[in-house]
Amino acid sequence: MKKFEFKLEVLLKHRKRIEENAQREYLQARAELEECLAVIKSYYLSIENNRDDILRMQKSGQQSALQEIRGMEQFIDGQKIRVERQRQVARELMIKVEQAQERLIEAAKEFKKIEKLKERQTLEYKKDQRKLEAKRMDDLVVIRAGRKEAR
Repeated sequence: MKKFEFKLEVLLKHRKRIEENAQREYLQARAELEECLAVIKSYYLSIENNRDDILRMQKSGQQSALQEIRGMEQFIDGQKIRVERQRQVARELMIKVEQAQERLIEAAKEFKKIEKLKERQTLEYKKDQRKLEAKRMDDLVVIRAGRKEAR
């Protein structure tokens, strides 16, 4: 019995490579987004730490701390600007992630179509092979029965 040969195997492999590339692009976009969100989180953490420092200095009531408090407030204002810029970058990265995810889904669908076709053709081939084998066995039985009658 000869082995099943899928005529679209090259296309199946090509679609698989496309899906794998789409998967890599998606994961890369997700990593970039996660990195961007981590930067934003670090900005918020530095703002929070500076606010805590300002609160401590205000409680101490030192006159020399006033200038340092102003500097910290300016730093916080600068961090807020950085946060807004980074949030814009994050929005753009979210769009990029969504687009990469859509490409991945589409590539997976295209691969699945060909894979399903291969499965159907494999099952059909096996069914045909079983029929052929049954026919051969029937022919052998008829030939043997004919020989016994001829004797």
